[in-house]
Amino acid sequence: MKLGLGTVQFGLKYGISNKTGVTTTDEAEKIIKIALDNKVEIIDTACQYGSSEEVLGKIIPLDYNFKIITKTPSYTFKRKRPITKDDAKNMQLVFFESLKKLNKQKIYSLMLHHCEDLLQENSDYLYEILYNFKEKFLIKKIGVSVYSPEQVKKLIENYNIDLIQIPLNIFDQRFLENNFLQELKDKNIEIHARSAFLQGLLLMKEKEFNPYFNSIRIHFSEYINFLKELNLSQTEAALGFVLGIENVDVVIVGINNSKQFHELISINDINSFSKFSRFSIKDINIINPSCWRI
Repeated sequence: MKLGLGTVQFGLKYGISNKTGVTTTDEAEKIIKIALDNKVEIIDTACQYGSSEEVLGKIIPLDYNFKIITKTPSYTFKRKRPITKDDAKNMQLVFFESLKKLNKQKIYSLMLHHCEDLLQENSDYLYEILYNFKEKFLIKKIGVSVYSPEQVKKLIENYNIDLIQIPLNIFDQRFLENNFLQELKDKNIEIHARSAFLQGLLLMKEKEFNPYFNSIRIHFSEYINFLKELNLSQTEAALGFVLGIENVDVVIVGINNSKQFHELISINDINSFSKFSRFSIKDINIINPSCWRI
């Protein structure tokens, strides 16, 4: 199963189109059951996803070994500065707290939530902790969550990275340019794609648009009309597009409820995804949700 389960909604109200808020524990249990029944292997969480880790620790069956990924705190998100030994100590403490919450002795990957943490002065302090975790078999893979191809290039020049999580969707196709994903695969890097729905923007109706997105109203209308020609729903197109990209190993999807998860599991990949290339958007203020001012 190429789908991976994103669990930010298990602990936070997340996503521009999320109208239901935080997923209840009962509903989260149903979602985990669906994941088990459909051989979904990857579960993605983070220490900064509210109570997500704790919820997972309570509801995941002890006898089933999901490949769990959690993420570090962000140390230089607000401002660039040298990494300190205290940062490294904190990352270590938080990781062991995450293991405790998850009710696990080891997990598949610990991922740098903010990749710029590895691009600052003294960032070796953090990498040494990650490498030590891997050496002690507490994690199998050292992971990094990134926002741009440029960040990836800098990272792999300096560090051995096993897993990279990238934003990828119909509007954000930067990682499909210049055969970039194949270069990563040639380095034996596992590739996970997130943001297939662009935090729900690709699933919204145009009338629901915040004025912030007025610059792409015509573009969005053309996209919706194109989907009608193909007889595809917005959900089918958005997820099918990313599923159809060969070099993507896992597509992480955030789930609000079990009904939604059933729908996503039934969606097939779109093999001829190149037909969507004309809908790529270059404006970083649109394709990077951290830049949104809404």
